[in-house]
Amino acid sequence: MGHASHSPLKVNLLSSLLLATALLAFASSTAHGQDARARADAYLACPAAGIALWIPAPRRAPSPPDDPTLIVMERDPIDVRWAGDDDWIDPPAVPKEVLSEPETWIRPVSVREEHEAVRRQAVAEFPAGSPSVLLFQRTEHWAWHSESTVAVRFPDGSWRVDYVQRYDDGTVRRDQRTLDSEASRRMDELVSDPCLAREPFVSEFAHVTSSDNTRWTLEVDDGSLTTRIAGRDSGFGRAGAIIYLLRGGTAF
Repeated sequence: MGHASHSPLKVNLLSSLLLATALLAFASSTAHGQDARARADAYLACPAAGIALWIPAPRRAPSPPDDPTLIVMERDPIDVRWAGDDDWIDPPAVPKEVLSEPETWIRPVSVREEHEAVRRQAVAEFPAGSPSVLLFQRTEHWAWHSESTVAVRFPDGSWRVDYVQRYDDGTVRRDQRTLDSEASRRMDELVSDPCLAREPFVSEFAHVTSSDNTRWTLEVDDGSLTTRIAGRDSGFGRAGAIIYLLRGGTAF
């Protein structure tokens, strides 16, 4: 899987001032982030950031000699890169589909009980610690299943990920792993980025869609603030990048 190296975001003086002004207004609002319009304005002032998953178009490949009528399609590997201000062209940095009517946003509630239910049925403990990231996913397609992913940062700077998947028929799968140093560093950056808490409450737009109907809720606890964002498929922006790392994505 290819990826481009990350370079610092280039934010000029004007955009920096706009960002600072918007974030101050956001922080001082009486709703303290509950007002969707203020949140949208603050998000618009944030530098574009997140991952872009580029799926090459399929192309016709030679048919096998024993069946020349068989149509074979192939595609290059998906390219993953970190997208900054100068890179966001298509797909757009700020999806209009999400920001057009912020008054319709509904602030997500905690789904910790759903995590606990899946883990209780799978006889898997709930990892404790802070900072932490919780991702709950529910996929309803051919086979319905729920997934509980809990990542905790350890004192050595590494992030440990504990994943439990439970199908409605009772089948359980569990995986435990540690993010490598580069992925752990990325997670630190994303969790501590103040613009993460400005992203839309509900991420209905996704760079990559599939036939699966996957809904998710992300809860990020940086030790002082819990940020919740809900969405479908892969998401976008900083939340999308966190989900990508939790799902085992490589460094970007």
